[in-house]
Amino acid sequence: MTKQRKYPLTSKQEAFAIAYASGMNASDAYRKAYKARPDAKSDYINRKAFDVANNGKVLARVAELRKPVIAAMEITLTEHLKDLKTLRNAATAQKQFSAAISAEIARGRHSGVAITKSELTGPNGNPLYPVANHDRDEDEALERLSAKELKDLLALKRKMRGDGK
Repeated sequence: MTKQRKYPLTSKQEAFAIAYASGMNASDAYRKAYKARPDAKSDYINRKAFDVANNGKVLARVAELRKPVIAAMEITLTEHLKDLKTLRNAATAQKQFSAAISAEIARGRHSGVAITKSELTGPNGNPLYPVANHDRDEDEALERLSAKELKDLLALKRKMRGDGK
């Protein structure tokens, strides 16, 4: 029993959707479905293929055709973690401990148990400060500073270098 669509496709749109959903590019799907002449210009084919591929009804049909494939290929986190555990166990059984450790590390990362954290710091463990991308930007920023702000900035630079005062 075929499902009736509210807005049915033409036979050419259906043929295009099937070809496109199967992995053919839009231009080739257009050539096949619309039986384009061999001497048709590529620009014309590409433009027409773009129009058909972006038609709402065609897009919906392509999604409908791809849905079972996507569902069949879907991988869940649970399945992924089980597969990594199987790989770890197989590697351990063959005394390939490096591979076993790699699989276990991957399981930890994917499950959220092992989290890699990084902290970035500036010189001597001080915080990072944004640096101007261009000298011109830095000069303009310095020109907008007051005398006190310039003095404080100079003191901060000395402190970061370890010059004292």
